[in-house]
Amino acid sequence: MSQLCTEGNPTEAPEKLTNLVCLCVTDGSSAQPDIDGVLFRTLTGILLHCLNEDADLAPYEPVLEAWLATFPVYSIIGTRNDSLFLEARIPPKIDRAIDYRLMTLDTLPTEAQCLIEGLTIERAYEKDAEELLPLQESYEMEEVVPPGNTFNKEACLANLTINLRKQYIYLLRENGVCIAKAGTNAQGLHWDQIGGVYTEVAWRGRGIASAMVAHIARERMPNSRKIVLFVKTANLFAQKAYKKAGFKPKMLFRITYYLL
Repeated sequence: MSQLCTEGNPTEAPEKLTNLVCLCVTDGSSAQPDIDGVLFRTLTGILLHCLNEDADLAPYEPVLEAWLATFPVYSIIGTRNDSLFLEARIPPKIDRAIDYRLMTLDTLPTEAQCLIEGLTIERAYEKDAEELLPLQESYEMEEVVPPGNTFNKEACLANLTINLRKQYIYLLRENGVCIAKAGTNAQGLHWDQIGGVYTEVAWRGRGIASAMVAHIARERMPNSRKIVLFVKTANLFAQKAYKKAGFKPKMLFRITYYLL
């Protein structure tokens, strides 16, 4: 949804809507048809989907396969079972796939949940890009860049600068050294998604990640924003930290990457 929003508000972007597909059966009447699913292809070849879990998708298979054959797919992102459904309709060129757990927050964190003894969480801005760059580099090489791929420092700094301008990024310093970061990385109509949570190895185990996501939620939820994040199913330590901040585990999601 954030692909069709600017700062959480709908944006009129006709060129984006041409890549938005609805699955529905029409009978020629004027009645609004029931939508069984929505698929959106980004300009970079990412396929996002939201399919009705109760719908019979079999009738859509021929038209879906024909549509998917008209463009290269770099990645599929969405609920795990529906991603598997779409994977089966794309030629087998999968490079890797990662499963995630969706976690949501129902209640506003307390001030105590946001505290780290002796330290203060601060909002980061574009002027802080160079200071945050080492943390962002470590985060991307540890969590984002696929094995064997080359890390691009210039692209990393460019994307970080854009996020500092458009998103709500926070940092934590100790003795003048930036040791942790976290922030939003997508804003939909009603939801803010937290991502890019990273603490330097030497400072882990102090509850920093938990306090930072709690702080972000406490900043954003009073603005009528709901909070969500995704965590790798294999990352049990991160799941524990987010539960400490009040997040509850929900359904499974999946990101599939393809060889191009």
